[in-house]
Amino acid sequence: MSKEQNKKTAAFFDYDGTLTPYTMVHSYIFMNMVKFKGLKRWRFAVQQLFLAPFYLVFDKVNTHRFNYYFFRKYKGMNYKELCKDYEETFEQTFKANLFDEMKEIVHKHKKEGCDIVIISASPDVVIKPIAQYFGADKYYTRILEVKNGKVTGELESNFMKTVDKTAAILDYAEKNNIDLSRSYAYGDSSQDVAMFNLVGNSCLVKGSSKKLRELAREKKWTIINPA
Repeated sequence: MSKEQNKKTAAFFDYDGTLTPYTMVHSYIFMNMVKFKGLKRWRFAVQQLFLAPFYLVFDKVNTHRFNYYFFRKYKGMNYKELCKDYEETFEQTFKANLFDEMKEIVHKHKKEGCDIVIISASPDVVIKPIAQYFGADKYYTRILEVKNGKVTGELESNFMKTVDKTAAILDYAEKNNIDLSRSYAYGDSSQDVAMFNLVGNSCLVKGSSKKLRELAREKKWTIINPA
């Protein structure tokens, strides 16, 4: 048997908009809605309702700056408590809203022996419970910097600090003997094109931009309409 035949395959998944309809902003809001009680919860909900247009415009104007602005919302939080809050939020909100078709695809790949890898620009506290739920072999994500048990509002340096999905995939492939030509990538945004260009089986989740869907048809990528 050749070295290539001995190699394994992997399925790489984006999270926001791919496994779920939610974004990093939704995750933060839902987490606080689970955490806060009574009047504090409703005060927070009204505040976020007024901030929503600002988030939308800021993200469109400069996604990079917006992300760093948003990570600073975690500044001063106890990291262990934040992890627990997101675990509870996943159980109460996120799990029921994962795309059914994408759940089936993940489980299908696992049965086929593919490694499952999640690659996301969301923070580690958001992705960890999702990765555990799917039994992912690895997840690459932005990591909140923690000092003395408290989140600093900054990010630790790793592949995902600047959302380098190419570096993440190549790192996993090299360390785990992965044949990328037979592997899969699932995503919904322009940030996922780098993943698509590295694997033999690229899958665009519908709901993405018209321009990206046109590119998918041109490149003959699979287009999935999750429900």
